[in-house]
Amino acid sequence: MGGLGQRLQLALREWRVPLALWAGLSALLAVAGPFDTYRLLAPLPRFGYWAVVVGVSIGLDHLFRCMMAGQSLPQRLIERVGFALGLAALVHGINLLIFDGWAGWADFAYLAGVVWLVAAVVELGHRLGFAPNQGPSPEAPQDDSPAGPGPAAVPPKQSPGFLRHVPAAMRGSLIRIEAQDHYLNVVTDAGSALVLMRFGDAVAELSEVAGARVHRSHWVARAGVARILRKEGRQFLLMRDGAEVPVSRANRAALRELGLD
Repeated sequence: MGGLGQRLQLALREWRVPLALWAGLSALLAVAGPFDTYRLLAPLPRFGYWAVVVGVSIGLDHLFRCMMAGQSLPQRLIERVGFALGLAALVHGINLLIFDGWAGWADFAYLAGVVWLVAAVVELGHRLGFAPNQGPSPEAPQDDSPAGPGPAAVPPKQSPGFLRHVPAAMRGSLIRIEAQDHYLNVVTDAGSALVLMRFGDAVAELSEVAGARVHRSHWVARAGVARILRKEGRQFLLMRDGAEVPVSRANRAALRELGLD
C-alpha cells in the first residue's frame, strides 16, 4: 500500500502541470477562437470544443512520450507522424460533426500537417531545454562462459546532492537506478523509492559517483554489483539487492573503466 500511495502521489504531482496547461490553453483558445471557431461557435460550445481538443492532445502526447522514452530526436520526429495522424483523425471526426463546410482529404491533410509541425517544435524545444536521454542500444552478443568470481566491493563516492531526491528513510548507499517511464526506481541499501525525475538528469548528477550507466534504463553503483552473469549470450549484472541488470554493448566500455568487465 505504501508503494501504491507513493505512486499515486507522484502521478498527481506529475499531472498537476498538464491539468493546469489544459485549463489555461482551453480558456485561451476559447477566447481567441482560432481557425474561425470564434465566428462559427458560441462561447460555451467554443470552450467545450477546445477543451476536448486540448485534452485529447495532451493525453495522446503523454502516451507517445511514454512509448518514445529514450529514443533519439530523429526517431521521435518520425514517430510523431503517427501521433499527428491519430490526433488529426480524432479532430477531423469532431469537425465533421460540428462544421458543415468541413470535409475531404485536403482538410485532414492540413490538420495532420499542423499537428506534426507543432509536435516537432515541441520535441525540438524539449531537446534544447532538457538533458537528453541516450537512445536504445542493441544488446551485445556474449560468450556463454561461466561467470567468474564477483568483483570486490569498492566503497562508492556518494552524492548528497542526488540523495536529496530520495526520502530520508531511504538515503543509504546507492545500489542501482532504473528508469520507469517518467519515474526512477532508486535502490539503496536502506530500501527503494520512486522519484519523479528524468533518467538523463539523474545520470548527470551522478557523474562523480563510482558507478556507470550500463543500459538505456539502468545505472549501477560499483559497490552494488555482486557478480557478472552471462545468460544465453547476454551479459547481466547481479546486484546486491538481487536484481539482474542487463548490460548493453554501447555501455561495456564504462564497465571496463570500473573494472567490471
